[in-house]
Amino acid sequence: MQTHGGSAADAAITATERYFRVDLRVDWARDGKYQHPLSDLSPFVTKVVTDRAFKGGLPEELSLVEGAGAAELDVDLQGEFGGQQLDWILSPYNGRSQLFQWDLVGAELRYRLGIDTVIGTVWYDQFVGTIRSIVTDRGPGEARLSALDRVELLRVPVRFPRWALSEFWQVRGSEKIQHADGQWVIDHCLRHAGVSPTPWRPTRREDMGVARWKPGDGIRENTQLWITGNGSYLPTIGWLDNFNAWTLPKDDAGELYSADAPLHPAAPAGSPKQQSFRVLPDTFYKYWYGERTLTHPNGRTVVSFTLNTSGPEWDRYKKFERWNDIIYICLGASYEIFVSIGQQGKVWTTFAHKPNKNHPFEQYWPGPALTIPDEPNPRITVVWDPFADRGVSAYMQAGSARSGTDWSVVGTKIDFLNYDHPLTGLVHVNPAVSMSDIAVSNALNERGKPPSNFLGWAGQPAKYTAVLDRSLNRLSHMPARHSDDAWEVIADVASAEMGAAYWDESGVFRFLNRDTLDTKAKQIVRKLTLDEVTGLKLEHTVDSIRNIYSIETTRKIAGAGRIFEAHSVDEFFIPRGEARRYQFSFDDVVCPDPGYVWRATTNPDNTQIDPKYGTRYIVWGDFAEHAYIVQFWNTGGNGRWQENDGAVDGVDILWNFDFEGNIIAGIFNGYGEDARLVANGTNQPALRVYGTKIYDNGRRTTEYSDATSVNRYGGRNLRLAGNWIQPPYNATGLITRLLAKTSRPIPFTDAITIAGDPRLQLGDTLRISDDQGYGAQIDVQIQGIRREWSVDDGLADTLTVETILPPRTGLWDSPAFSRWDTTLIWS
Repeated sequence: MQTHGGSAADAAITATERYFRVDLRVDWARDGKYQHPLSDLSPFVTKVVTDRAFKGGLPEELSLVEGAGAAELDVDLQGEFGGQQLDWILSPYNGRSQLFQWDLVGAELRYRLGIDTVIGTVWYDQFVGTIRSIVTDRGPGEARLSALDRVELLRVPVRFPRWALSEFWQVRGSEKIQHADGQWVIDHCLRHAGVSPTPWRPTRREDMGVARWKPGDGIRENTQLWITGNGSYLPTIGWLDNFNAWTLPKDDAGELYSADAPLHPAAPAGSPKQQSFRVLPDTFYKYWYGERTLTHPNGRTVVSFTLNTSGPEWDRYKKFERWNDIIYICLGASYEIFVSIGQQGKVWTTFAHKPNKNHPFEQYWPGPALTIPDEPNPRITVVWDPFADRGVSAYMQAGSARSGTDWSVVGTKIDFLNYDHPLTGLVHVNPAVSMSDIAVSNALNERGKPPSNFLGWAGQPAKYTAVLDRSLNRLSHMPARHSDDAWEVIADVASAEMGAAYWDESGVFRFLNRDTLDTKAKQIVRKLTLDEVTGLKLEHTVDSIRNIYSIETTRKIAGAGRIFEAHSVDEFFIPRGEARRYQFSFDDVVCPDPGYVWRATTNPDNTQIDPKYGTRYIVWGDFAEHAYIVQFWNTGGNGRWQENDGAVDGVDILWNFDFEGNIIAGIFNGYGEDARLVANGTNQPALRVYGTKIYDNGRRTTEYSDATSVNRYGGRNLRLAGNWIQPPYNATGLITRLLAKTSRPIPFTDAITIAGDPRLQLGDTLRISDDQGYGAQIDVQIQGIRREWSVDDGLADTLTVETILPPRTGLWDSPAFSRWDTTLIWS
């Protein structure tokens, strides 16, 4: 319930006579200023209807408020402006209209109601959304605007990193600690739509001044990695490395996350803190760029993260004596970036060139160091431009601290030395400090520009606000979802745990977990008598009972194994001197082995050394993994396909993900003969790729029941299944909570109508009293609100409600529910 206005507003809203005002504004210019002469449509409003409701997946007779819903608005307009009827002005064919050739559909609209009180007019937000349609009627001179709330922002496609619990770490005592949180899934969807519960969202290509990438464009400027830490270590952009390269604590260490992350600056007071990586200095998470083969170290690289200054051990960074590398990036070609914290509260960055066959020695360029200011949650950003004409250049800021107004040149100009490094795009994160919203971006454009041009590459201030409860649902794998609408995924996730997801009246996205909804069910925001309610009907039926829950889940686990094997001799044909990219789509691969695929041979007597690994060729057989055999055409003029062990470099084969989640095989044939990946003798395809694979361990059904209810009413089952209901579903006791609510019959009712109250919101609970009839205490929780204001009829609310489980005896000071006998009442 919107509570501002206090007792003055309450007296005015509940009075017999009351006066409401309407404020309706449209941002025709789409600049957030609402300054067009016709932005204020309030004088022309004759009727406004808003309709919002939760729609979940439970049977209708179960009295649980849950689900997701988008609010709608219809407003009727009539009148004149500047000598023209409003319906004329809104006609796209009227060249004299003040809005002629303006793009009207899709403009943002805001609507609020004001009540006149003894302290003045108190305003209550009712709706924020975008205009979907405009209908004009020439006869009566009317116009109708129809709008949908900000759910339209969430029509963007989303995909998820391939992930399941790591078997490698599970068998080492780290299982529960790996669980992901449903909150992360919702956050993931929101960030891709520019909505965030924290101050930051990922930078998009258009934010970097780069046109939308399309196949064939080559280098792909983009945010390469974004990790929120908000309930999972999974990346919002980027991919996971193989888990055997990680370091995770055991389950007895607690959780990997703590509620330390800062809130969005527009989040309402009292909003729940968001999660971030908890301080675990011996833990290492490892990731890959979104598409590491389409990046280039010979550009600008930006690294950024939020240092959280609340929660357990938040001030640990002030105690470090030695430097701790908290972020490491392999840029490619053996170039690396380090971001470190140490010397009792300083942050430092280093650029390095490690040895390879083209560069036999090691070089380091120490960058700027800053003392981290005593400010809440400083954002730390590092920018490197190592191959600039001015020399090796870096810039750093930590909150309000800056390394300067321009680049710090930390070394003389160096030439870029190319080298095809198999670990290009690898990023290590060590949560030795509390961190969130970690970002890495890389691009070739904007060469020669000042560092201020690049600060926004690794995170933009989020325009739209989200307030997220901690999810009560735990996940053990990510379902395969391919470009689903963000809103569809959010609705499914919220419904899976009987929570609620919606945009509120002020345009803030909200996710409420089951505990919050149950708490709101106990908080009576307004009391009504039966005289103030129309349409109260109660139906008392055993159909409202569910005392057995059958939870059907799929168990998946991620482990090392063969992720790919070539299927035909013509699948990989590489013409001489060419590089080719092959694209595959796998839903069951977490990560391919990042290293070069090993050269193999069918000749057991071969003594050639593979120069990439310095070892003899693998002899092909059933045990050969992450290996290939290459045949060349017409070697020595023999007119046939044949292995050539003397071609010691073979062909270069690397596997990686692209941004769309496809797996890319990049193969380069530097020889003068065409090549294919086939074995001599058997003439069978010869390419196998190793990595981390997701294994499906089958479906399982687990039953939970309330024995007392089953004995009294008989068994009544509720089957729960779906993508977001997984083996750890009851890890937080969610089913125990639900059984307590559905194991007794609860009366349910149709919609009721009351005099409109602009303060009421979804999830609010009302108490209806009918002492001489239905009962002194009928509590109902609001599932839907249809609110109508008109010039003729004023304000009315039609409420879809769910009844709360009736109280039993023992309610203190209640004549109805505290009776011991006819004369004694507990008091």
